[in-house]
Amino acid sequence: MRHHRIPGAVAALALIAALVTPTAAGAASAPKEWPTSVAPIAKAVERAWGARFDHPVPVRFLSDRAFRKEVTADESDLTKAERRDITQTRDELAAFGLVSPDADLLAQTNEVSGEGVLAYYDSKQEEIVVRGRRLDVEARVTLAHELTHALQDQRVDLDRVTDRADARDGSTFGIDALSEGDATYIEDEYIARLSDADYAKYDRAQSDGYDAYQQSVASVPEIVQAISDAPYVLGPGLAAVARARGGHRAVVALFRDPPRTEAEVLTAGLDRHREVHVARPRLADGERRIGTDDASDFGALTMFSVLASRIDARTALDAANSWGGAASVTFRRGNRTCVRTAFAQRSIGGLPTLEDAWNEWAATMPPGTAT
Repeated sequence: MRHHRIPGAVAALALIAALVTPTAAGAASAPKEWPTSVAPIAKAVERAWGARFDHPVPVRFLSDRAFRKEVTADESDLTKAERRDITQTRDELAAFGLVSPDADLLAQTNEVSGEGVLAYYDSKQEEIVVRGRRLDVEARVTLAHELTHALQDQRVDLDRVTDRADARDGSTFGIDALSEGDATYIEDEYIARLSDADYAKYDRAQSDGYDAYQQSVASVPEIVQAISDAPYVLGPGLAAVARARGGHRAVVALFRDPPRTEAEVLTAGLDRHREVHVARPRLADGERRIGTDDASDFGALTMFSVLASRIDARTALDAANSWGGAASVTFRRGNRTCVRTAFAQRSIGGLPTLEDAWNEWAATMPPGTAT
């Protein structure tokens, strides 16, 4: 059971995740001192991260009901365009056999967030919000994770680096993976320094919480859970490599020049190759494009998620590691939503790997649905 979120087409569900992310109009007033119960955790985070806070941030504790309301989205609050985008996302995932054609993605993502998020750092308000009123050992570990986000924000301005990445090349997944990976790295450092008694309590709470969470999201498609979990699974390696290279200064430098593709995150930033430009596939007569004018992103992690849903994970990973670039188009053919994607390989030897994996995947689909 994770502290910020608990686990589970990456680019596709990013939209839905954004809709259930709490936002606020302005920053809350910063306290002059940390609360007595929070101060030791903040000190531990400073020591593990390698820098000090500029100032304390507010920490707000909410009841389970109030917290759940903040981390879920009400469909009535969505715009017409947002509803249309959610429908398209569902249709795209359904085209790859990842969800049912009538899946309610918003409800499913709400389920994951409502059950799995234990706390969050709000970069707009510059405050931490925690589910529950008790600061037990599990909540202290959760706070260590979220305080790391607050410290990251004070060092690099998370909103600014995210906006810049999105405007430049859409590398927001790299920012997410780095921020969550770094926070998980510091969280693990905090856990390693717990007393034996506290660690036993923490381990027991995690085990009980994970079992309860698994039961509560049993009906949520695996792809929804996997994409929610991706930054927490892949990010720690990214953060660990950066820290091995140069401590917290290397982490700060990576925030300013983050991984620009899912492929770079998959390799923990060790292989920062240039993405190959791929032209968007053309439509045939009778096909009507839907969605934006821009070529859709179909990154290495998205590829792995689609392939691994039906073929051997090792084969899927080999294909993802051969990814050099991609572009997709979503369109209607009759009454069906379809996706056509063109890929580039990273090397000459990568093309057969990609082709073999996709042919194997297509062979598992219902006849006539994938070529």
